[in-house]
Amino acid sequence: MKNAVSPVASDPAEQARTGQQIRKTIVLVAETRTGSNYLCELMHSTGKLGNPAEYFSPHVAFGEATTQSARCDVAQSRGTTPNGVAAVKVFAYHWKWLHKEIRFADAFPNRHWIWLRRRDFLAQAVSRAIALQTQAWRSDTISTSLPRYSSKDILRTLRYISNAEARWRMFFARNGLSPHMLWYEDLISAPEPAVMQIAAHAGVDIRPSDISTDVQVRMQRTTLNEEWKAKFVSEMGSIDHLDKLVAEKPYPRSLRNFRRLWAGKLRAPI
Repeated sequence: MKNAVSPVASDPAEQARTGQQIRKTIVLVAETRTGSNYLCELMHSTGKLGNPAEYFSPHVAFGEATTQSARCDVAQSRGTTPNGVAAVKVFAYHWKWLHKEIRFADAFPNRHWIWLRRRDFLAQAVSRAIALQTQAWRSDTISTSLPRYSSKDILRTLRYISNAEARWRMFFARNGLSPHMLWYEDLISAPEPAVMQIAAHAGVDIRPSDISTDVQVRMQRTTLNEEWKAKFVSEMGSIDHLDKLVAEKPYPRSLRNFRRLWAGKLRAPI
């Protein structure tokens, strides 16, 4: 993915609030093709739910902020609205860079977790496969190439999203967290109620009139997405096969392990 410029406004007064005290943080957890850019703009429109963006993504540029520490400063300043509510959007792979330089818990206090997902898992994978080819990750960007159907690309994106979702499920379970679940399909059909749910979960007082749906981002799905879905199922569908997300690690080959396996004393690798 090529570097993109953050769509979040860069008002000088807003940037000057680097030292502003953050009262609470809205952490929007998502993966690609869940409508997260649309949701971020809706939240930003309220002026009270922070200014969420991919502050920790290596693919999104934020001026001179190249290190994760510098990006953290940007997230704390640009991501915070005057009422002291900060908001950030994070994908699972962002943690690969993020945790090396900052302690998320220290930088963003009083966290309220929102998990944006998509019910139609295959539609999400198809959308991501198309975006990877065209590099049009937002409706307001121009495609760099025409997409070509590839069952391998869709299968690869299915595995990627499945792994990311599994990581978040483990993260929430390990930390005893219960994120508020939002679904892409509900967000698209009823954006205002979705934003109101976020406000209620975070304890922020807003009214429906505070939400503007007149934003730049629009849905990118076309008939091509449905065509690819149908073709993929016809080619790759098989109830006789169960996919592996993580490669199995067999026991080391040895005479001892062979004897144990033969005797039924060696458990199958998981």
